[in-house]
Amino acid sequence: MVEFNGIVSQSLAKNGQPVELLVQMSRGVRVVNLGVPPDPKVDSKGDVENYGVTEINNCPSAVDPWYQVFGTFNPLWNVDPPESWVDTVDQVAVFQSILITVVGVETGELVTFNQAIDGGLSVVTANAAGVAVIPALLAVRSVNENAALTRANRTALGNVGTAGAIFQRVAMLQTPGAISHQLSGDSFSATITTTFANGATQVMSVSDLGVVQLSAAQVGASASAQAAIRPRSPAADASASPSATVDPQWPIQIPGLVKVLPVPGLQNAPVAIAELSDGTNLVLSREPDGCVRMAGMVPRWLDMPAVSGRWAISSSTGNRVAVFAVRPFGSPKCCCGCHTAEQAARR
Repeated sequence: MVEFNGIVSQSLAKNGQPVELLVQMSRGVRVVNLGVPPDPKVDSKGDVENYGVTEINNCPSAVDPWYQVFGTFNPLWNVDPPESWVDTVDQVAVFQSILITVVGVETGELVTFNQAIDGGLSVVTANAAGVAVIPALLAVRSVNENAALTRANRTALGNVGTAGAIFQRVAMLQTPGAISHQLSGDSFSATITTTFANGATQVMSVSDLGVVQLSAAQVGASASAQAAIRPRSPAADASASPSATVDPQWPIQIPGLVKVLPVPGLQNAPVAIAELSDGTNLVLSREPDGCVRMAGMVPRWLDMPAVSGRWAISSSTGNRVAVFAVRPFGSPKCCCGCHTAEQAARR
């Protein structure tokens, strides 16, 4: 339930609120505006009297064998993402970012997660508590990827838990000439502020129905925009070169470190990815004592701005940007695996 106070509640009580439906189907997307609904008329039994029911039997899915059996959308109708979707995440309709926690393995033991279609082989080692945490990215596809989680010695896995977030694309913004995008989101909508090379800015809002509206626009170069397009000094370029400089949140020295990337949607998790200048992606794990260790490797990783509210954008720059609604699931486990063990005990 949503409660409004003051002027907003008075306006809604007097004028009502239009009802809009966003209809997504294989034939395209439509926005249906039903206008402001009438005040409900309730009989003595509490049932609403002034309503209507309309059925539209014009859907080709009614003859599809999958629909006849399961009564749901056939996964084969989905458009599969490209093989290199991590580099072009704006082209992906739905993907997951997850942490897979395996508890009860031997200290230093190898645990692998093989994604034959979606990236390759990830390898991590268990910590002193016998816990291995594997970060992974999974795009929603129309076919079974047959991903496999295994211990290197091929014995039983034991207790396994997952936590992560589902990213569903709800809008695509075309922004030719953009040099930066900034995201601000809450429970109801996302706001994307875009700055262009000529100094102009625009503010777009995206509702949870995927409806995009222009909230504000400004022509002229602001101080921040001018600074963004000002040529960089040689000293600044030198400071950005790959080195062993550490991220303050991840105090570990790694030659060739470019940046430390979080797990999308789980920025505060005790796991992150260190991107190196040679293209290697190392798994960093923060242990219960606060120390950071290199726990393993993943074949590739996603570099996107942090989640704000329940929203995310595909990039902080570029001529187009995808807007994703984010839905978390599970809860990140600590590196001692206590949360996973507790959940397993309750099963």
